[in-house]
Amino acid sequence: MTLELAEALFVSDRLAGENLPGLAVSLLESGMDCPALRELAGLTRPTLRDAGPVFERMVRELGRALPTRDESAWRLAKALAFAVMNGDISFREAARRGASLAISFDYDDRFMPFYRADDDYDLPFHKGEEIDACLKEHCECLLRGEKSATRRLTRP
Repeated sequence: MTLELAEALFVSDRLAGENLPGLAVSLLESGMDCPALRELAGLTRPTLRDAGPVFERMVRELGRALPTRDESAWRLAKALAFAVMNGDISFREAARRGASLAISFDYDDRFMPFYRADDDYDLPFHKGEEIDACLKEHCECLLRGEKSATRRLTRP
C-alpha cells in the first residue's frame, strides 16, 4: 500500500489500523522519516482509534496534507481501476469493492458502474463478458482521469 492510498483510505474511514505498522516500516525503508512514522512502525496490533491520531501527525510531519474527500475518491477509483486492468483482481471483485466504495462516497459517479455491475453479475439476463467489457471501459476512463464511461448495460 502506498502512502497516497493510505491517506485516501483514512479520509474515507476505510483504513485498517493493523495495516499502519507495515506501511510505516515500508516508508522508513524507502527513506522517509519522522517521529510519528517511527512510532507507527513500533505499534503492535493497533486499532485505527489508537493509531489514527499518530497517522495524522505523521502526515503533517512529512509535510503533507490529507486529501479532500473528492481527491480520496479519485485515488481510490484509480487504484481500483489499475488493480483490475493490471490483472491483480477480477472484474467481479472490482465490482464488489467498487460497490462498497460507491456507498461510502454517496454514490459518486466514479463508483456507480461498479455498483451497477455488482448487481448485474447476479442477474440471469446479463452475461459476465458484457459486464466485464463495461467495467473495462469504465476503468480505462478512470485511468484517463474521466469520471464515467458512457456505455451501460440495458435492462430488459
